[in-house]
Amino acid sequence: MLLTQYVVTSLSHFANSECGHYAPTVEIVRFGPSHFDTSRKRAAVACLSFHLTCTGLLVLIMPLAAFAQRTRAEKPSIQKFIHDEGAESSIAGESFQASKLDPLRNCLARADRKCAIEVFSKLRDPKLEDDPEYLDLSAQVMSLEHKNTEALAAIDRAIKIDPMRASYVMTQGQIYQRSHDQIHAIESFLRASQLRPGWVEPAYALGMSFFLLGNEENDTEYYDRAAQHFRVVLDQDPSFHKAEFMLGVVDVIENHLDKGKQHFENALKMSPQNAYYHLHYGILLNRMGESDDALREMELAETLDHSNPLTYLNLGLLEARLENYAEARKRLETAVHLDSNLSAAYFVLGRVYHHLGLPELSQDAYQKFQIAKAREQQEEVDPIEAAISPSDSHTPAAPPK
Repeated sequence: MLLTQYVVTSLSHFANSECGHYAPTVEIVRFGPSHFDTSRKRAAVACLSFHLTCTGLLVLIMPLAAFAQRTRAEKPSIQKFIHDEGAESSIAGESFQASKLDPLRNCLARADRKCAIEVFSKLRDPKLEDDPEYLDLSAQVMSLEHKNTEALAAIDRAIKIDPMRASYVMTQGQIYQRSHDQIHAIESFLRASQLRPGWVEPAYALGMSFFLLGNEENDTEYYDRAAQHFRVVLDQDPSFHKAEFMLGVVDVIENHLDKGKQHFENALKMSPQNAYYHLHYGILLNRMGESDDALREMELAETLDHSNPLTYLNLGLLEARLENYAEARKRLETAVHLDSNLSAAYFVLGRVYHHLGLPELSQDAYQKFQIAKAREQQEEVDPIEAAISPSDSHTPAAPPK
């Protein structure tokens, strides 16, 4: 299907007037965000985007399908390095340890952090040290453990072994993204899109980097850029539910709750068994005063995934607000059983115990709240959770799966 290319105006003027301070582009991506104040960082990102737009790489300006056509027309030699997903390079395809890596690969595909770390700890084998697939997977695990320096070293080695593997460059970008180095992340995602034209994951990841920049800088301009990338993804793949969900998150941040609700409903039509979406749709409905529907969605999330403490936290918050204290107690006790660092759960649980006439348990819950809050302050709040949830339930959480 042919996609309409976006019209670009006044680019040459912008380049001459603004981008000279950051040219050539390689100088932009050499620095992390910490080297820029807010205005300079915005200009650096914009100029990086401009430079790559001119070479046909930026999905904000040109959908990836159009770029794929242009690449085939202008650079036929690169086609020998670009293959379908799962067969990008002969090196990866010939990995003799593929079956040995499958359990770890499956853990990561499910975004199961505990499983990935456990399997990885049992996988140490000198024979794997030069296998780029192993290096890629190990980098993903180390990133989950917040060992980003080690993770970057591993993925850089994998890329050195097989520089044309787009998925390795994607992993590199995701590690930079988790390290809050969005400029390097954007550069990696754009390079991944060049290596595999038509692949929508880099476009989605670009949207997430702009979303995170918006969260870091509290700047709606970045959120708008993120939304543009998510729309490009959906233009290419209308079934890409993560992009639809994130459009809803952006709308909620900008206080367009009705629009956000519609995007969440669309995402659920695409992925009806997604517990994460049901939970956050329920949280949004609760914010909008639709308590009965909110309870239905959260209970459905619980049915689909019994392991998420945030589901029980939000069910407990809702039940407590509805003054169903006995039910709220069960939900919140389950939440802290699953995650002993949920400070909001302890705080509300203390109030619930008070209403149930259990002063000793109430005092104990308050003490645990203080301990958990001190730990929680050392961790990062998930921006998606913070955008959608009530202010008293912000807590670290996983990305949409």
